[in-house]
Amino acid sequence: MTQSAHSSDLPATGVSLSRTEGLGQYYDASGRRSVVIGVEGGDSEVWIYPLKAAYELKFAVEAQGQFAALREFIRSFEVAPEASTARFETPSGALDQRILTPVDRPLALFAFRSTAPLRLKASFKSDIKLMWPADTMDQAPEVSVDGSTGAWAVASTVTGDAALIGWGGGEKAAAGEDGIFEQTVVLEPGVWSVFAVAASCEGIDDARGQFADGVDGLPRLYAEAVEYYREFLDSTATIESSDPSLDTAFLWAKIGVEKSYMETPGMGGGYIAGFAPSWGGGRPGFGWYFGRDSSWTGFGANDYGDFAKVRDNIRLLAKYQIPDGPNSGKIYHELSAADDRLQDHNYCFVAGDATPFFVVDIANYYAWTADAAFVREMWPHVKLAMDWCRRMDVDGDLLIDNPPAGHQWYDYGEKNMIDLVAIWAMALDGAARLADVMGDSSAAAWREQSAEVVRILNEDFWNEEEGYLHDRKLPDGSMSSLTTANPTVPLLWGLIEPDKAGRAIRRMGQNDLTIPWGMRTNSNLDDIYRPDGYHEGTVWPLTTGWASLAAFANGDPELGWHHLKANADLTLDWDLGYITEVLGGDEREPSGSPHQAWSEAMVVMPVVEGILGIVPDWPARTISVAPQLPDALSFLALRNLSLGDARMDIEARRTSSSLSLRVAPRDADIAVVFAPFVPAGKTVGRVALGGRELLAGHYALQASGSRWRVLIRAEARGAAGLNLEIEWRDLEPGEQCAV
Repeated sequence: MTQSAHSSDLPATGVSLSRTEGLGQYYDASGRRSVVIGVEGGDSEVWIYPLKAAYELKFAVEAQGQFAALREFIRSFEVAPEASTARFETPSGALDQRILTPVDRPLALFAFRSTAPLRLKASFKSDIKLMWPADTMDQAPEVSVDGSTGAWAVASTVTGDAALIGWGGGEKAAAGEDGIFEQTVVLEPGVWSVFAVAASCEGIDDARGQFADGVDGLPRLYAEAVEYYREFLDSTATIESSDPSLDTAFLWAKIGVEKSYMETPGMGGGYIAGFAPSWGGGRPGFGWYFGRDSSWTGFGANDYGDFAKVRDNIRLLAKYQIPDGPNSGKIYHELSAADDRLQDHNYCFVAGDATPFFVVDIANYYAWTADAAFVREMWPHVKLAMDWCRRMDVDGDLLIDNPPAGHQWYDYGEKNMIDLVAIWAMALDGAARLADVMGDSSAAAWREQSAEVVRILNEDFWNEEEGYLHDRKLPDGSMSSLTTANPTVPLLWGLIEPDKAGRAIRRMGQNDLTIPWGMRTNSNLDDIYRPDGYHEGTVWPLTTGWASLAAFANGDPELGWHHLKANADLTLDWDLGYITEVLGGDEREPSGSPHQAWSEAMVVMPVVEGILGIVPDWPARTISVAPQLPDALSFLALRNLSLGDARMDIEARRTSSSLSLRVAPRDADIAVVFAPFVPAGKTVGRVALGGRELLAGHYALQASGSRWRVLIRAEARGAAGLNLEIEWRDLEPGEQCAV
């Protein structure tokens, strides 16, 4: 291999975000096998799962006989699904840097093209450390200059893991001080030159082949990435609305979720939680596989129609389910990409909610797809999971107890946390529906138990004085006095009785919980409140998304919109295109992982399930649509929504006195349950379906939160679709909303 130059232009998806001010923020670029994590124009680290292939990677440009850090000359940074681009103005000329992580290759490529001859130096460290908690294992690497490529070769003498790192066609690699490796290259104007990081768990020869493919195949790998992301964007749901910033946020939330899907050789693929710098250690943020996190992420992926990756994620959860022993059936909370190198797997199974969530995952996937074959495949795992959940009810009150089950997302809890109670109610209901598919006699008992758990939520957990729900039941049977975001979980799933739900949503909207940038985890009136505490008052886009979904589900579109926009507005801040894990409770400042998958799901879900109120039941060839557009939004169209292998478009338009709704299947007939909300203080006027006015007896009203829904069932056939129009008027004094 003599050089790495490429003169061809590189294609693009046409989807991108860029900035010229406030540069030097965190960024990441990921494919399925690799991720680059770094600072715009500055230091980066490269993970090729499960290895940390390179870190403290930086580039310098020669100017007046000395090397200067390239980051000093950055002028803009652009992110696109296929690659990220940094643009520099150096003393010797303009320079573009493209950062490409090929979709399915164990590679990271840094391609440079200049307008004038430039000499660049790359420096980095590498010890091919394995991901946490295997990062304590000594790889005892041997370092050499590879004879056939001229790049640095780092090979473990213990495991056979290996990496090749360097310029294709660069000058001979040279060792610096303190374990820093260096290599230089002279750029020919107008020609791409590639610095490649390749790694393999199969030895140095495979790593060498991957390196050669990266250096010589830049145009092809770039074109493959563009084609892949174009297909992803074209095949999944998208939106068009009267708020362009919402459209952008939805698009990039999809991309953010997609970018969190990672594959590890010998393990499989699934959703990681989030990316952040490892700072020399073995933890790239939360860049490994998770249980509960991937559940919320998977719900978002179902909403935009990426069923294949949701299925893969569920299979990964099932693959590592505990098969036998006292905890047989339990699902992991976190699974390192290096888990197959470990002897002790106890770190995986510390959570109590991942196991019932696993059942909810499968039921949600089935509702969207009617994939009975997958249900049959997963059924033994469902039975094991349900058996484990039953055993975790140690006092016979039908609730999963914490302990012994394990922690919840709050990382602590005494006896029964309300979010786990809600998840368990949904798991029982979901298991009953799956049992129907299998013809299993457990269905009836699980339905009864689900109804009883819902009763417990509404009675035992209801706080009449506060008009809200208790966060948890304590070991002595009393209820916690904390006011938290956790009650939004049963509220968003519609598990709370309408009157109580309406009161709870109003309480949730008070300014000790709801603030301009989202929903605090704890009220600032609680004794434990800390605005920088991980769970004691910080604002998580996760809880903000829960609050949005809860408000929409219970008839408060303005509060729902407030929280949705709080998340959507994060898209252009900090990690460009992606959404952070945590914000401060008193200051809108980020912390945690800058790119968090479930944060992005909490833009998708409040649009699809919140504003449009979509509930799928594809096994019954039915979809429920319950739109409620907030005052700020006059139009919303959801294009290319998938149910199974069918596609449809949904459009909603709102005026001050009416709502029009169109559901248009592209390739299948479908039953539609229209369930739009009547605004507060209004009553139903005219209702028309397909242009024909309906008499009062042909539709019904249903209480939901503090408002009412109009219920109509109809058949949508063909591309012409089905149109519903509702007009409303002000209530007279003393009048109730009624048909």
